[in-house]
Parts: sequence; C-alpha cells; structure tokens
Amino acid sequence: MIILTTRSNFRPKEYAQNSTFFKLTGFDEKARNEYLFKVVQDDRNVAERLKQRLDESPVLGEFILVPLFFAMYAHITYERDDQVMFDSVTKFFRYMISCFHSHLGNKPNNNKDMYQSLEKAHESLEELAFDGLSGKKEKNIWSKEEMCANLGQSIFEYYLDIGILVSEEVRRITDEPGISDSEHIQDVTEVRFYHKLFCEWYAAHYLSKHLNGLSETDMARLLKHLDPFNLQYVYRFVCGLNPDVAPTIIAYLKTLHDGDKFAILCLLEKTGDIEQIKETVTELCLETVILSNESSRLLQRSTLQLINIACKLKIPVKCFQIENCLSHIDVPRACILLTSELHIAKLAAIKTLIITEMGREFSLEDAIDLINYFLCCEDLKEVKLECCLLPNVFNDTEMLRKLEQTSLRVLWIPTATWYRLNTAGQWKLRYEKKMLTEDEYHAEVEKFRKEWE
Repeated sequence: MIILTTRSNFRPKEYAQNSTFFKLTGFDEKARNEYLFKVVQDDRNVAERLKQRLDESPVLGEFILVPLFFAMYAHITYERDDQVMFDSVTKFFRYMISCFHSHLGNKPNNNKDMYQSLEKAHESLEELAFDGLSGKKEKNIWSKEEMCANLGQSIFEYYLDIGILVSEEVRRITDEPGISDSEHIQDVTEVRFYHKLFCEWYAAHYLSKHLNGLSETDMARLLKHLDPFNLQYVYRFVCGLNPDVAPTIIAYLKTLHDGDKFAILCLLEKTGDIEQIKETVTELCLETVILSNESSRLLQRSTLQLINIACKLKIPVKCFQIENCLSHIDVPRACILLTSELHIAKLAAIKTLIITEMGREFSLEDAIDLINYFLCCEDLKEVKLECCLLPNVFNDTEMLRKLEQTSLRVLWIPTATWYRLNTAGQWKLRYEKKMLTEDEYHAEVEKFRKEWE
C-alpha cells in the first residue's frame, strides 16, 4: 500500500515494521548544487563560477526551481562557458529550445534538412497552445487524434521526439447512460506539453503575431482569460519576442488591479538591459517595499520577483515589510510561507525587515523558527516584529549562540513600547539596560489582548 499525503500529522500511527518513508522537499539549493558538481565532474572552482554566472542572470530565479531548466542551464553555461549571457527569460528559453532542436538533429542517421524545416513549422502548435490557455477553462491535455489533426502527423512526431510534447497511455472508464459494454472501458493516448512553460512559450508566439494593430477592445477580448498570475510568462515572453507590441501589453497590464509591478517585469523583458534593470529596481527599493494581505496574488508575486532581482544584483533594499500575510516558516526549505501560498526564500541585500501581524500570538516554537530564519538572511541588520505577541523568554541555546555571533537587532513592538532581544534570550527596553520582568510581560499581554479583542 502507498500513502501520499501533505499532512504528515494525520498519518496512521501504526505501521508495518518494514515500512519505508520518503519526504519530498523539492529541487532545493542542496539538490541543485549536487547536480552542478556532477556536471563539472566535482571541480569546485568551475562549479563556483557557474553559480556566479547564475547570480549574474537575476531574472532566471524561478526558472532554476524546475529541474529540467536548471539542468539545461548548467550544461549550457558549462559547455559554452563565457559565450552566453541571459539577461531575460525570453533569451534563455529561446536558447534552450534551440538546444532541444539541435540535439535531435545531431543524432546519427537523422535528416537535418527535414528537421530544420519542422523546427520552423510550429504555427499550428502556437495556435493550439494559445487556445488551450485562453479558454474559460484551461486545457492542458489533448488526445493523440486531436493533436495529430491540429499539427499533422510529422510535426506531432517531431515535437514528441525532442521532448517538448509527451504522450501517455491511459485507461478511461465512462459511466454515461447509453454507453455499450465495449465502450465502457477505453485505452487512449493522451498528449500534453512536458512542462506548462513550453505551452506558454508557443502561446506567446501566437500572441506576438496577432496583437499588432488591434484596438484596445479587441486586445482586451483576446487577453480576457489569460490570468497574469497563472500565466505570467505568456506576457513576459510576448514582450521579449516582439518588443514592438510590448508597450501595448505593458499599458494593458497597468489597467489591471495591482498590475503595475508586473508591468515592470514585462518592461525588463522587453529591454533585456542589465543596467536598465538595475536602475529600475534600485529606484523601486529606495522606499519601503510592502507585501500585504490586501495585495492581490499577482502583486505579491511580482513584488517578490523584483525583490529577488534586487538580491541577485546586490541592490540594497532599504526596508521590506510583510504585513498580515505570514503563514509560517517552512523550516526544511528555510523560507517564509505566505497565506497566499507563495514563499520567500532566504533574503539578501535587505537591511531592515518588518513583520506586522496584527493581533497574532506566536508560540515559542514558531517564534524560534522566525528568528532562525532571520539569522539565515545575509546583510539583514534589523528586524521589527510589530503588533504581535511573542514569548517572554527564549531558551534555544543554538539560536542564541548564532544571535550572539551576529550584529542582528531583533526588536519587538507589541503595542507602544519597544523591546530588544538580548543574547540571553530576554527582552529589554530598546534604549535601556532594564530587562522586561515577568509581571511587566503579563501586563503587556493583558494590554495587547485588550487592544486586539
């Protein structure tokens, strides 16, 4: 028997003695580093150089979380060394797609001329991808017969061979009234894109060719069901593929609720200029960057991507505030999980971090997880925990040892009074040596609960 669950606390308490447990943690930094060392045959200097190259390509942050794309990046940068530089997701994806095509064409006994013609003949694939993403209900699986009818047999087999499309034999059971016994169970072949980003790539090609000359009304109708949060790379790819239509896309995004920051990402895709990226992100980071529960998921995601670019480029962020949207710390992944289910990896280049959780009471365990996360963030000098209730005393010796070795200031403002955590795990008044007594702590608790009841 196999049990797959996201709630480990609800697992059965009694197991057979020979039970085996696996925990899926994702393609984290450790896994990426291990793969990188395999690519460079354990040459640490080369591995560090490739990691540095990745840091110099700040816009690829989310791409490398996909194992296939990270593997492609690792091999491309290792084999081409300093000949390639990716300053936009469009440039990276275009180069990666060309590698898929050339790899198949270079195999022995393959007809290169035929493959080169098939490589360029993807108009039908573009339309199919766009239709799949732009309907009221997103479509990501097609029958083999439907796919062949749309693409033609030769193009279908070609994109299957290079790995952009994948097929799977499945058994369908139909219980509709009037179905004969012979039709009740059917073995069919289903086809899908290997990864959704391939579908977004070809849909973006379709859009980049059909947006020219459209009125605002017609464009809005064409983009009506393309949600920028779920399909952000369609928009970014369009701006990279066809800079002439990018201003139209950017203007459209700015009309959407919370679309301004996402429009910045599309603008950066259009230019692909590292210096302009630095200038734009630097200007954004001069003021406090706020992530709030009142922000849409699109705004939250766009803000986090811009923060990630700032961290990659070592652009100092004056202050980053997370307001009423923190869920918990994902300890194994060392990241903050938001109530929107987005996550914030270890931050760099952030000087001050403000956590505002109005009326929330943190347990000792949750508070320790928070502070351990703060201690993992490079360049972080000050943390302010506002409008929340924290434990009176911290007794985690390992956490306190790390705190003593840093210059990080942990400040707590439950209501009006400011406190600072010392290396003994106790709160003291911010500018005084006086410690918060147990009676004073209980008075703060009473005052806090009265204010937020």
